[in-house]
Amino acid sequence: HVIAALSLPKMSAEGKHDGMVWLASKAGAVGEVAALIKLTATHGGERTQEVRDAAFKLLEALLKAHGDGPVTSAVRSLGAGQKTLEPMLEKLDLGGPAPLAGPTPSASGPTKSSRASSARTSSVRSTVTGPSSVRASSARSIPTRSSMPTGLGGRGKAEEPSGPMIIQTEGKEDRQRSYKHAKKQKYEDPRPELAEETEHQLAPLLRADIRALMFDKKDFKKHVLAAQKLTEKFSDDDALVEAAASCLDLILRYSVTRMCEGNTSSLIKTLDMVIVLMDKLACTGYRLTEHEALLFIPSMLEKSGHNIEQMRIKYRQLFKSMHGVYPISKLLTFMDTSLQWTKNNRTRVEVLDAIGHIVEEKGLDATKGHKVLPSIVSTVQTGDANSRGAAMNTLAKIYAVEGDEIWKSLGRMPDNTKDSITEKFKWKQKQMTSKKEGNPGDARARFAQMAASSGSPRTPGGSVRHSRTPSRGDEVDREECPSGLSGAEPASPETNQVHAPSQIPQQPNFANSSVNQHVDVHMHHHKDEPPAPAPEGN
Repeated sequence: HVIAALSLPKMSAEGKHDGMVWLASKAGAVGEVAALIKLTATHGGERTQEVRDAAFKLLEALLKAHGDGPVTSAVRSLGAGQKTLEPMLEKLDLGGPAPLAGPTPSASGPTKSSRASSARTSSVRSTVTGPSSVRASSARSIPTRSSMPTGLGGRGKAEEPSGPMIIQTEGKEDRQRSYKHAKKQKYEDPRPELAEETEHQLAPLLRADIRALMFDKKDFKKHVLAAQKLTEKFSDDDALVEAAASCLDLILRYSVTRMCEGNTSSLIKTLDMVIVLMDKLACTGYRLTEHEALLFIPSMLEKSGHNIEQMRIKYRQLFKSMHGVYPISKLLTFMDTSLQWTKNNRTRVEVLDAIGHIVEEKGLDATKGHKVLPSIVSTVQTGDANSRGAAMNTLAKIYAVEGDEIWKSLGRMPDNTKDSITEKFKWKQKQMTSKKEGNPGDARARFAQMAASSGSPRTPGGSVRHSRTPSRGDEVDREECPSGLSGAEPASPETNQVHAPSQIPQQPNFANSSVNQHVDVHMHHHKDEPPAPAPEGN
């Protein structure tokens, strides 16, 4: 809380001074070295002298308490912010932990101890100022190649980071109660401060190397690398999946910022990461909270109408993965809102195609899909030809499943729109007859029989069963759980906690699968269907 308060732009100089002096006194007990170093760099350039002095004391205390390794790692992750620390590092000449650079001192003589201290300070300073600073230091602080260590001060191979990539947290419920910005199903552009807020809350839960990659301010390639590392680990590390579930709201907020940035390389890897995570969570029985759904689903739907086909394919995969962690009936509610509010015609087409697939696979009753039909009819009346055609094709798919029962849910419409829809239904019936696919409405009876035989509105692929009896359409789809993992016991909807790693079945590693392996055929447009006739007067 103190770190968060000191990060506020309206904090007074006196408050900054007192806060950093207090943090310096507790430096040995505070584990968030990266956050404190960032705070030091932020306030090290303040105009007020007392604030700069307090920042210096904090940096000095961190070096004494934690040593060079964590401090240099945190300094290097600052990027351009490193320059602020240069004057302070120039002043430091501390004894303490073993040096990162320079020959290993022997036990004899105070001059060698002084040499170790000088080498250690030069090592940290070289992270900020580069080779010129190292050349300017005394000759005896420059290490030989044979004595070069693996830390940041040398040129040897960096030590492999250890520890979990994500730390499990218990604060999700508190975050959800305090977060006031996710209340609407309608998509809204992210607030300017979203990225900074997410970093402030998520960064302390990440391992230092992952944190530095995910929140780099200049190089999108580091965002790509972070997503790749997490994707690979999610595929085979059940404990990491459990930890990710404990801060899933923050991971989804981070993903939304990447989705809205527009960098395609970063976007595709971020989508891969979320797809793998959702699939793994589905296999544990996890279900998104309403807060998590509001954070992510509106953005996912809006951005699904990307202008690059490869990106649209990825969004289709992601939407399919969402079936396993969130009730399809509730997804349809988000889709209905998207149809009403989106201004992107490609988004409208993608959403319509997804609705058609859902009804084809599950039926209208089981998904409570009746509520979205009036919005589809409204799209038939739109001026965009692609949207109009997609709406007609979707209605034709639903007609094939429901038969004439569909008319009860379409609502009121102009006569010319009704005539166009009627013609489309006649064409669909002829197509089904010619292909010997039965009659419109046959599938409805089949879905009803399956629901009656199972004793619940369970879909052919199986559904998550919770401690309460789910209402019709309130179940999630477990078909996406690979290798028969849908037998995993689900989490209780009240606690929504992931089971221990030992209870999570192993899942094949599909982190490096190609785009073509992920293509979800349910979203393709039926090229054999003729374009929908435009309603008269539109």
